[in-house]
Amino acid sequence: MQNGKGIVEINRVREYMTRAYHIDRIVLEMSLKPFKKTEEGYIKEICRTAFRQWLPLLNTGKRWSVLLWVSDGSEILDWDGDYNREIEWARYIGCANERRNENIKIKLSKEISKPLVYMDDPPKFTYGKIKRVIEIFKETALTEYDKVLEVGIAFDPGHEFAYSDFKYKRHPEIFSIQIDDKTEIPEYLASHYVALTCWSLLHADTRRYASYAEGIPEGTPFGEFLGKQCASYLPAMGFDYVWFSNGFGFSTAPWNYQGLNFDGKRFGVIDYNLIKDKLMSFWRAFMSACPGYRVEIRGTNYGVGMDLASDCVPLKELYENKLIQFPPPNSPWGAINSDYGLEYTGIMSRISYTPGRQFPFRFYANDPWFWQNPWTDYYGKNTHDIYCPLAISRLNSKGETESPDIVEILTIDTEYGALDGEYAQEIIPHLIQAICEYPDQPGILTWLYPFREYHDEVEKDQVNSGNVFFGDWFIRNAINNGLPLNTVMSTDVFKEISCEGRCISLLKDTILVAATVPCGEKYGKEISDFVRSGGKILLYGPINDQYLGELLNISSVEGIEGKVLLNILTKTDNIEAKVDNCGNTNDLPGTGYEVLNHVSLISGGGIREVLFDRADQYTHVYAKVDRDVVVKDAEAGERIFALSRSMPEWNGGIAAWVRGSLPYATERISPLPVRQSPDYYDSTILARYMLAPFGYDFLQDRINGNSMPVLIFVSRFDNAFYFSGYKGDTTSVQRLLFPQGVPVLTGIETRIKGGAGYYSQGKAFRHECRIFVKQKDSVISCRQKSSGGNATRQVYLERTIEIYNLDNAKITIYPPLRAITGKTLIIKNNNKSMDWTGMVSDGRCVIMDGISGTIRFAW
Repeated sequence: MQNGKGIVEINRVREYMTRAYHIDRIVLEMSLKPFKKTEEGYIKEICRTAFRQWLPLLNTGKRWSVLLWVSDGSEILDWDGDYNREIEWARYIGCANERRNENIKIKLSKEISKPLVYMDDPPKFTYGKIKRVIEIFKETALTEYDKVLEVGIAFDPGHEFAYSDFKYKRHPEIFSIQIDDKTEIPEYLASHYVALTCWSLLHADTRRYASYAEGIPEGTPFGEFLGKQCASYLPAMGFDYVWFSNGFGFSTAPWNYQGLNFDGKRFGVIDYNLIKDKLMSFWRAFMSACPGYRVEIRGTNYGVGMDLASDCVPLKELYENKLIQFPPPNSPWGAINSDYGLEYTGIMSRISYTPGRQFPFRFYANDPWFWQNPWTDYYGKNTHDIYCPLAISRLNSKGETESPDIVEILTIDTEYGALDGEYAQEIIPHLIQAICEYPDQPGILTWLYPFREYHDEVEKDQVNSGNVFFGDWFIRNAINNGLPLNTVMSTDVFKEISCEGRCISLLKDTILVAATVPCGEKYGKEISDFVRSGGKILLYGPINDQYLGELLNISSVEGIEGKVLLNILTKTDNIEAKVDNCGNTNDLPGTGYEVLNHVSLISGGGIREVLFDRADQYTHVYAKVDRDVVVKDAEAGERIFALSRSMPEWNGGIAAWVRGSLPYATERISPLPVRQSPDYYDSTILARYMLAPFGYDFLQDRINGNSMPVLIFVSRFDNAFYFSGYKGDTTSVQRLLFPQGVPVLTGIETRIKGGAGYYSQGKAFRHECRIFVKQKDSVISCRQKSSGGNATRQVYLERTIEIYNLDNAKITIYPPLRAITGKTLIIKNNNKSMDWTGMVSDGRCVIMDGISGTIRFAW
């Protein structure tokens, strides 16, 4: 007979796991490499193995999909209806089409640039055999798991995966960026990696194709051709959707952060409406030629504002014209470049505004094309790129959080065609836990993303799209410097809840993070009203708006740029050695000033901000810049770089601001911005320092300036705080302080020193926190304990947490809300029961003072 405790535990687990089963679709991506033989029995066993290894994850999805990477999509272009025709497929390790590599100015290792065949005597595939693979996959899913399986096919615009006669011999014209008779391809892009141009026009071709039996007529739009070929190929083979890979349909240069509109020296190189019309012409031609089939997209490696500023990508128009059902997933560049700030900036900007509720998450487990397998070779089996991106959520107009409901695994096979069940067993539990603990309220910071305003700004005046460029890249750097930002909300939603008077109630537990430009007509007033009514916001960027200037006590004078001195007047990270590994230092000897090289082109113009009223007692300056240490006159050189302000009549409202500057040298074409000389300071770290006015310290002790800052994110679930992060340098130590006190993380010890908590986690970390402590210097331990000692015949408990070594402490406890409302919470101090019902604050936590010894709380 099941006892009461067991019933409670079963119900708790059932409720917890139910969250995982809200996932709409699980997608397993794979190449043809595992099918080393083409006999039907062998194919069926491979299909069974793929499902069996990933079954615990598949079982969380209402629907299942397999995305097949057959070739590079050229099999679609070459399709002529002949099932017996042999195809060129992606059987290589390394980049195919090596002549293409020689024509572009990118450095590839010898191993990548000269591809190897993945096995001796690889199998030959005809269209008919691929069709049979798809049929067996679907039959296996239906007969053995009662699932109707969708199978997708990938189309890639580049040269990496397989040799392509269509792209590089018959129709090389698709790689020229054809704009119009008056506009030529920018020289800075012509000699670098350029992908297939989706709006290109094909030359005449007499070869027979399925949709062009007499050949391709001169001037046929590529989108029309691809659409008609897909309309024939997808149903003939049994495919259910098509996946556009690696920026196809978005950009002609998806691997460069510069693009058609930004050459590193100026914005406005190209006409936005011209590029928008070209891209939209492709999408309309394709969708018209291939109706009834879903298109899924990989997108570029960049955020919405980044794509807009550099390449004029009109994502808003693609959404609003219903050409795309949901946004691209997170980029794998977080793993490849350890640039998680770029990955997470991309996620949040893309999901801030979408055509529907759904958006995907993609985990980079294997790579079937190259030698690396990320789970071991990039991540080292660490779980940060699971827990950190899945700590990200979007706020809707009801104040509810929304998280990914499509989970994609790139890929389940290795470069040698192995299906490694060990990888699946190691990855799946963490994916399921992260899904079960999806955020159910905003994190401590929420990015107010101007999705609509960014598009309007670039369309209105792409010369000024540097403001848009600055907005996204600033956040990328700030996250890489440890800013705990993992919730996003669009300005559309903000305006809706502002009009309805719900802003303060819905956002009372989070701090908005918002760009100052481009503002839009009413943006500044809406922000000002929000703060004056009790809201909290961290602004970044130049102050050009009257309402924001009045809010912050800022006026503008002539801007300064170039080399300036930065004086930081708040607590900062402790850097053990100012000199980096190369012997460089980024401060001015003997002054305590940092040296900043402000590039106005990419940083919203010159630094123009000064105090309007220097005598205002409610304005607190946290950083200043100056042309010279000696100069004190504001008009001569001193400018304000960071401040906060809070008036008594604002009902607790706080506005903090950091001007911001991007530390990039932009002249060189490259995938990622090139860092300025290490002599110059990266001031985006001030975004993290500027959490201090709100009562937060997110500080770090690092060995030197080269030590990668700790990435940290704080999400909320079941009234707990979850700390997820990544330490690029495990010697770094975090110093954390919240308004409630020091976070005490379940399962580890916390050192309290000088009022802050010190933490020395491993490479990747994920910790629950349900208690905050204010007390003198000590070491506190927190553990989950057996609930048996607290249970009675009438009360059966789910969990018990115990905290040791308290000393006249003020503690704040966050149990599940149901434990407070249902009064099932039990609190004992040194084994003595305490009546907590009069200590509840805001209905969400219990606050106790003067506590010593041990506290045990259970529910």
